[in-house]
Amino acid sequence: MSGGGSGNGGTRWGGGDFDSPCHSLNVTTQIHSPDEDVVNLLQVGDLLDVTLHVEDGEEAIVVLHKSDTVGAVIHERLRDCISAGNAYQAEVIEIEGGVVRVRISISEGA
Repeated sequence: MSGGGSGNGGTRWGGGDFDSPCHSLNVTTQIHSPDEDVVNLLQVGDLLDVTLHVEDGEEAIVVLHKSDTVGAVIHERLRDCISAGNAYQAEVIEIEGGVVRVRISISEGA
């Protein structure tokens, strides 16, 4: 990985480098601790925001529908890439009961 530098290019996962592992990262996963009320608003194909939430020194990747928290995702590399300044979105690919599966990829225009 490249050392120092300016902008996002000097980050651990090369936030400003379109050939970086972060730009090609695709994660298919289940949302943990989903909020039932928010899940009821979702449809397959919806695009959701993925962000890093920090509370009391603990970091968590949260998935948002509009401004409401759907639930959390656990993925260390994704967390590192978001911390490096990369933006991601999650596409809802399956909803079965309270289980929501999403495909997370770099946001368009990032």
